[in-house]
Amino acid sequence: MKNNQFNFLNKIKNLFLEIFFPEACVICSEPGKTICKKCLLDIKNQKSEENYKSIEWIHSCLSYKNPKLKTALFFLKYHYTKSISKYLAKACYQDFYDFIINKNIDIKNLIIIPIPISKKRLIERNYNQSELLIKEIIQEIKENLNLDLENTLYIDLLLKSRNTIKFANTHSHTERENLIKDAFNVNSKYDKDFLENKIIIILDDITTTGSTFYEARNTLLKNDVKKENIYGFAIAH
Repeated sequence: MKNNQFNFLNKIKNLFLEIFFPEACVICSEPGKTICKKCLLDIKNQKSEENYKSIEWIHSCLSYKNPKLKTALFFLKYHYTKSISKYLAKACYQDFYDFIINKNIDIKNLIIIPIPISKKRLIERNYNQSELLIKEIIQEIKENLNLDLENTLYIDLLLKSRNTIKFANTHSHTERENLIKDAFNVNSKYDKDFLENKIIIILDDITTTGSTFYEARNTLLKNDVKKENIYGFAIAH
């Protein structure tokens, strides 16, 4: 009975919100969804042009030059619109799946790690946007491509041990390298035996210079993960 009452009240609350606070696209203000169908299609169709062709181990999916994608990521990171992760996952889950298949990655040995954020940033935002994105991507792959990757996700394997200023406030490659240097460490509950022979994909929302990926990889290398077993995947570049 209590559950029925709770569900009924929840429906009333949602109906109230829909009537008085209807959702609208954060990009074009079209009423209906957080990101409308047209804007999502425009985001999905503009792929990353450069795509780190010279860096074989890093793959990027969508183009950060797309102003609609920039707006979506801005709302996800700084306006606390968590639902955007679901829409962006729809735009890139196929790319993530293809990346795994094309690299002939053995799922049994796969570990997926979202780039962590500091405790300070986590308190400010109350979530890690990279973690939200990879969880939604995994869900989309499970539902649409019949591959279950849930057991490959380790959100606490890599930790960010110190806070850094937002990369949006930095400019040069060298500046970003210096900011992120020694910022990560491997959670002590995962020993080197656990990491041995594992294939690791590090996921981040945005990459520009690749500094974050390189520093995360260096941290894993110090824990005896083989260089050839580490990949980076960015939603946008």
